[in-house]
Amino acid sequence: MDEIKIKEAFLKIKEEMFGLGSKLSEIRREMQETARLVRQMDEELTKIKIDIMLREAEKPSNLPTDRQTVRQAGTPTNSPTDQSRNTTDSVIPTHNPTHGQEIGGWNTQNFPISIGNEGVPTDRQTDRQTVQQTHFLPEIPPLVSTKSLPAPRVPSNVVTNKTEENPLENTPIFSQKLPRDSRPIKQQISDASEILASLDNIKREIRRKFKSITKQEMLVFSTIYTLEEQDPDPDYQKIASKLRLSESSIRDYVQRIAKKGIPIEKEKLNNKKIILHISPELKKIATLDTIIKLRSL
Repeated sequence: MDEIKIKEAFLKIKEEMFGLGSKLSEIRREMQETARLVRQMDEELTKIKIDIMLREAEKPSNLPTDRQTVRQAGTPTNSPTDQSRNTTDSVIPTHNPTHGQEIGGWNTQNFPISIGNEGVPTDRQTDRQTVQQTHFLPEIPPLVSTKSLPAPRVPSNVVTNKTEENPLENTPIFSQKLPRDSRPIKQQISDASEILASLDNIKREIRRKFKSITKQEMLVFSTIYTLEEQDPDPDYQKIASKLRLSESSIRDYVQRIAKKGIPIEKEKLNNKKIILHISPELKKIATLDTIIKLRSL
């Protein structure tokens, strides 16, 4: 009797060991699936970051400033020489009265004492001439040569003909380095473990919900999922023709799936046609292949 009990105890221990081995293998598969989902989400996040960076780089934010700097850089060297030429040309009218006096000579001699009324005009003429000459003599500014002027500073973001720069290098996204995480390593590890735990909980919840539906309901769900990718407006008629079922049975299956916690959205067009959509939040978390694999575990 004792030997029989010992054998039965050993058999129970073997069965428990086999059960533990199967549970360990299942946990390993779940961990591998979780790691694959994390890698997939990481790849999607990196793609989104790259798309945002490329969109920011394609925005023409620096074009007006570059044109203004090019125009401002080209004008200062020519303006002083043009002004100096205009001022030298304006001096020419001041020599006209001297040439006229040398060629024609003096008509009358001006005496310091006025004789009657005839002397007054001569004094006034000389006064006016001297006043006009003093007032109309322009002040000639010193000529400024272009060699003495400092060369205009060309901004770093202006593209010249000599060197071709990459336009993405001057954008704020590529010029600035990504900030490093200042948190300690233990905090980062704990945060990562919390994220993995939350992902594991989400995966278990999805698996539990899809385990509760029947094969026919899963077939209807996968048909809606695939039809939505091919046709933007999947309705009851298209799903029924695809599965060779009636529209009323498709309505019943959709109601059962929704009651079990799987989100299927309904959209009414023109108060007649009802379009079915899988929740976009569910699509972001898990693809159809992932859902099928989770259901088969």
